[in-house]
Amino acid sequence: MTRPIIAVLLASGALIAQSAPQFDVASIKPNKSGVGYWQTRPFQGGHFAAVNASLKNLIGLAWGIRDFQIESGPSWLSSEHYDLEAKAEGDPSYQQLGPMLQALLENRFQLKVHRETKELPVYALVVMKNGPKFHASDLGPCPPKETPEETCGGVRFSQSGLSVKRMPMSAVTDALAGLGGFGLGGSIGRPVVDETGLQGNFDFTLEWTPDPNGPSIFTALQEQLGLKLEPATRPLDVVIVDHAEHPSEN
Repeated sequence: MTRPIIAVLLASGALIAQSAPQFDVASIKPNKSGVGYWQTRPFQGGHFAAVNASLKNLIGLAWGIRDFQIESGPSWLSSEHYDLEAKAEGDPSYQQLGPMLQALLENRFQLKVHRETKELPVYALVVMKNGPKFHASDLGPCPPKETPEETCGGVRFSQSGLSVKRMPMSAVTDALAGLGGFGLGGSIGRPVVDETGLQGNFDFTLEWTPDPNGPSIFTALQEQLGLKLEPATRPLDVVIVDHAEHPSEN
């Protein structure tokens, strides 16, 4: 009696896989601009675009991880950049973008990866003994939205600081870990994990001086926010790139 049940389950799985949205058309062109940053446009109406993105950037976006969690791969994984435009039928949600982009990269770059968990050097963001020097946002949580671009809060960067509005501490650690990727001063060179224990959403501004004569980001965190970055090792998800090729013709 188990065979029909298994057959039904397998058939259901196949139907689910077939119904998952995918990009119908995609254009991938080399970008030779030499610009030091990359960007994406809001994912709306099934349309996705990335400008001056490396394959490593796109893998991070597709699997929801940062550069330091991507290992191996060809020598050009970070050095060659592309402009990518893709369109899907209908109006897929932002939550579906990751799997859709994974399928696109697997098809066009012949990308093959696997995941592991590794102990990596990190900075743990902790609260100092006198407590934080900021408070929860008076504005309350943002109403739920499909895409980050439409949220009522966020993290904004400048050359010497960042401002946080209505965001949880996990967003702050993501911002700190990603500073180097934005070409901004204050890159700390390690992943950052949230071990503050602070719940809710917060508003604050953090300012530091990239120049050796001014306060570092480490000092600024302690003096302005009552937070501290402590060296540690923690288990983190890692994506290993087993194979990748230059993208197929458009």
